[in-house]
Amino acid sequence: MHFDLANQLFGAIWQAGGLNLTLDGAALAGLDLSSYGVGKLEVAVDMLTPPLLSDCTPGGKAQLQLADVQLDVKTTLGGKPVVVRAYISAAADVQASKVDGLEGPELGMDVLGIGTLEVDVDQVLVDGVQAPEGTVGFFEKLMPFVTQMLVAALQGTLASFPLPELDLSAMATSIPVGTVLALDIQKVGSRPGHVQAGGGVAK
Repeated sequence: MHFDLANQLFGAIWQAGGLNLTLDGAALAGLDLSSYGVGKLEVAVDMLTPPLLSDCTPGGKAQLQLADVQLDVKTTLGGKPVVVRAYISAAADVQASKVDGLEGPELGMDVLGIGTLEVDVDQVLVDGVQAPEGTVGFFEKLMPFVTQMLVAALQGTLASFPLPELDLSAMATSIPVGTVLALDIQKVGSRPGHVQAGGGVAK
């Protein structure tokens, strides 16, 4: 499968909102800022553009590139509600994998780790009002820690999908309706510009 097709699939998942997520206090339990007067965090992740799979990178390693991701962070500071809006761009090392789906093996994409990460804090509101410069600076220093927690949450299988089946009954009237050929995925790898899946005939 050419990376172009994989990018079309990621684009469809993105368009359906399947890559957006919300992380609450339970997911960010390792980030305790109570000593600074900051309450539990809730982070909404909105990918403004679809991710791009590419191996046009140093060393030819496959990466999933995220050009524009919006973060809306809700918390409290000294008991007052705070909303922080930030934007990140990132490049994550990825590899194709075999995933056990609901109806059999699927082709998956695993996030191994973030190679590049840039954060830009756009706005900080405290109790609905633009925060003073000192408070903005505090959250500018805080956001890299939040994004590192997001990285940990995103590692693992980002998405998976089954390979299409071949309907043999459409080839000849003598073949019973419902007779299909499907690939029983046994191994997954890659070569320049492509994801490869190998296996046997499942049915």
